[in-house]
Amino acid sequence: MIPALLRLLPLHARRGTMAMTFSLMIVPLVLTVGGAIDISRSVHFRAELQAVSDSAALAAAVLYKGSSTTLSSAAATNYITAGISHLPPNNGVTNTVAFSTPSTGQQVDVSLTATLNTTFLVFAMPTITVTVYSTALNPNPYGHFCQGAAPSSSGVCGATSAFSASAADTNSIYWYYVPSDGSAPLDSAMTLLWSNAAGSNVNPTPIPLTNGQAVGFAMRNVTGNYGTHQSCTGSGRNQRCTNVQNTNGYGSSMGSTHTFYSHLQPPTNSANGYNSTTNPSNTNNINGATGANCALQVTMNNTTTGAATAPAYSGSCPANNDASTSWAAPSCGNLGSNVLTFYWNDMGGTTDDRDFNDAIFTYYCGGNGTGAGGKTGNSVARSVILVN
Repeated sequence: MIPALLRLLPLHARRGTMAMTFSLMIVPLVLTVGGAIDISRSVHFRAELQAVSDSAALAAAVLYKGSSTTLSSAAATNYITAGISHLPPNNGVTNTVAFSTPSTGQQVDVSLTATLNTTFLVFAMPTITVTVYSTALNPNPYGHFCQGAAPSSSGVCGATSAFSASAADTNSIYWYYVPSDGSAPLDSAMTLLWSNAAGSNVNPTPIPLTNGQAVGFAMRNVTGNYGTHQSCTGSGRNQRCTNVQNTNGYGSSMGSTHTFYSHLQPPTNSANGYNSTTNPSNTNNINGATGANCALQVTMNNTTTGAATAPAYSGSCPANNDASTSWAAPSCGNLGSNVLTFYWNDMGGTTDDRDFNDAIFTYYCGGNGTGAGGKTGNSVARSVILVN
C-alpha cells in the first residue's frame, strides 16, 4: 500500500521520503551487522579460552595420581596464566580448578570465565560473558599378568607355561589386595591366576586398581605323592614292616597344603606356610620371621621384551627378595612402567632344589581392563583423557 501511495507523490517529495526511510533502516541494519561481528568475536574467543581450559585440565590430571594436589594445582595455574596472556583483549579471566577421585580414576575440573567489551552492541549489551568447562580424567590403572618370564613386545602374553615343577606337587598362583594390617589375606579374598592341577583352565583378567593399592601374590603348594617306603620294627620272625608315605624335604606328608604370601617376609612366615608344625624337619631354618626366604625371588626391568633367567641358588637363600621388598607386593604408583617377574620355589620334593622355576609369571601396570595389553615397549598405555 505504501509504495503505491508514494507513486502518487511528486518526484521531489518521494526523494525526501526515501531518505527518511533509509535513515530509519540504517540503525537496525548496523545493529544486525555489528552484532554479528561482536558475536563472532565472542565465538572465536570462546574457542581460544576452551583450548586454555583443556590444556590446564590435562596438565593437572597427568600429575594428579594420589591425594596430594600441590603439583597438579601448580601445573593448572601455569597453563592458565600462560594461556590467557595470548588471548584477544578482554576484561580478565577468573578460574576454578577442582580435584576429585571418582571410581574411574583421578579427575580434574577446570572452569574459566571472561568478559568481552562489545563494539556495536555497546548500548544494548555492553559486555559478553564467556564461560568454558573442561574435565580431564587420569584413569585408574589395571594390573596385568603373563605366564612365564615376559610378554611379547606388543604387550600380548605368550604361551609360555608358568609351571616347571619337577616334583609331583600341585601349585597354584593367586592374587590379592594386601590387607591394611599387613596380615595374610583370607582365602575368600584371593583370586586364582593359574594352577597346574589337572583340568585347570584359568584365563586371568586384569585387576582394577587405584594408583596406591598394593597387590600381593600367593603360591599354594599341595605336597604330592612321593611314594612309600617300608618301616620295619623288630628282627627275624618278630620283624614287622609297614608301608609309610614318603614326605617332602620339609617333613610334610602327601596332601599337606602350604601357602606362601609375597607381602610377608619371608613369604613362608604364616600359619599357612612352613612352620614348626608343617615343617617338622625345620629344613633350611624356615621357621619364623627371621628365617631365610627360599620361596620367592623377584626381578625387575623396564621392558616387556626378553625372557629373564630364573635366579640361581648359590648355596644360601636371600634374606629378602632380589629387588626391593616393595616389589613383592607392588602398587602401580611405585611400579610405574617397570615390569616384575616373580620366580617361585615350591619348597617341595624329597630334596628342595631351590631352583625358583616352579611357578613363574610377569606382572605390570597400565592400559585398561581388556585383554593382556596395556603396555608397548617401555611406555604405559594409560593416557589422560578429556571427558568433558
